[in-house]
Amino acid sequence: MVHWKVTAFLQNGDYILQFGSSDTEELAQEQMREEVSQIREQYKDNIREIDYSL
Repeated sequence: MVHWKVTAFLQNGDYILQFGSSDTEELAQEQMREEVSQIREQYKDNIREIDYSL
Protein backbone atom coordinates (compact mmCIF):
# COMPACT_ATOMS: atom_id res chain seq x y z
CA MET A 1 0.00 0.00 0.00
CA VAL A 2 1.40 3.37 -1.06
CA HIS A 3 0.06 6.59 0.51
CA TRP A 4 0.19 9.89 -1.38
CA LYS A 5 -0.57 13.55 -0.69
CA VAL A 6 -1.12 16.63 -2.85
CA THR A 7 -1.10 20.12 -1.31
CA ALA A 8 -1.90 23.25 -3.31
CA PHE A 9 -1.23 26.67 -1.79
CA LEU A 10 -3.40 29.47 -3.14
CA GLN A 11 -2.58 33.16 -3.57
CA ASN A 12 -4.95 34.16 -0.75
CA GLY A 13 -3.20 31.93 1.81
CA ASP A 14 -5.72 29.08 1.70
CA TYR A 15 -4.65 25.58 0.78
CA ILE A 16 -6.15 22.41 -0.68
CA LEU A 17 -5.11 19.02 0.65
CA GLN A 18 -5.88 15.79 -1.19
CA PHE A 19 -4.59 12.43 -0.04
CA GLY A 20 -5.16 8.78 -0.69
CA SER A 21 -3.59 5.37 -0.99
CA SER A 22 -2.92 3.06 -3.90
CA ASP A 23 -1.91 -0.55 -4.33
CA THR A 24 1.28 0.25 -6.26
CA GLU A 25 3.67 3.16 -6.62
CA GLU A 26 2.84 3.46 -10.31
CA LEU A 27 -0.87 3.76 -9.55
CA ALA A 28 -0.13 6.31 -6.81
CA GLN A 29 1.88 8.42 -9.28
CA GLU A 30 -0.99 8.30 -11.78
CA GLN A 31 -3.59 9.27 -9.18
CA MET A 32 -1.42 12.15 -7.93
CA ARG A 33 -1.05 13.46 -11.49
CA GLU A 34 -4.83 13.33 -11.93
CA GLU A 35 -5.36 15.26 -8.68
CA VAL A 36 -2.77 17.88 -9.66
CA SER A 37 -4.44 18.30 -13.06
CA GLN A 38 -7.87 18.74 -11.51
CA ILE A 39 -6.58 21.26 -8.98
CA ARG A 40 -4.72 23.22 -11.69
CA GLU A 41 -7.87 23.29 -13.84
CA GLN A 42 -10.18 24.39 -11.03
CA TYR A 43 -7.89 26.95 -9.36
CA LYS A 44 -5.68 27.91 -12.33
CA ASP A 45 -5.57 31.65 -11.62
CA ASN A 46 -5.07 31.33 -7.86
CA ILE A 47 -2.35 28.70 -7.39
CA ARG A 48 0.89 29.85 -5.84
CA GLU A 49 2.53 26.43 -5.37
CA ILE A 50 1.72 22.71 -5.59
CA ASP A 51 3.55 20.07 -3.58
CA TYR A 52 3.05 16.33 -3.83
CA SER A 53 4.70 13.29 -2.30
CA LEU A 54 4.37 9.55 -1.74
